[in-house]
Order: sequence, then C-alpha cells, then structure tokens
Amino acid sequence: MIRYQQAYKKAEKVIETCVTPDHVTAAKRYVDFFFTTYSTPAKSDWPHRLYDKTAYWDTPQAVAQCYDTLLYKLITKKNEITT
Repeated sequence: MIRYQQAYKKAEKVIETCVTPDHVTAAKRYVDFFFTTYSTPAKSDWPHRLYDKTAYWDTPQAVAQCYDTLLYKLITKKNEITT
C-alpha cells in the first residue's frame, strides 16, 4: 500500500487537471476513495451509528486534515470551472 502522503499528492494532481464538471465529479470519487482507503470502519454499536455519522470511520488526524484540504481544493476547482 502506498503511503497516504503519496496518495494525497496524486489526489491533488487529479484535482488540478480537471477541466470539465464531469472531471470534478470523478475527482470527488477519487478523493472519497482516498478517505476510505486510509480510514477504518468504526466499531460502534449499530443504533448509535444510525444517528451519528462521525461514528462510521476511525480516521487518523493527518488523513482527516488531508481529506478536508482536498475537499476545499475540489470546491475551489469546481467554482473556477463553472464561472
């Protein structure tokens, strides 16, 4: 498995190369894949998971920060393309 830093750099490149709204949609899937690859499903009780979406994943702090940054860059790119 590649380190999350390398996957983060690749996700940045995927976002940077978007030129159409369809590319942005695909990049969002890639960013979500980054998140699920470097996180693990939480082991909380089922009823609790229904009401608390944060209970779905156990994510290292660094991966969560990278994911937030990627989402911000994705939104910025989407706004750049559509305006």
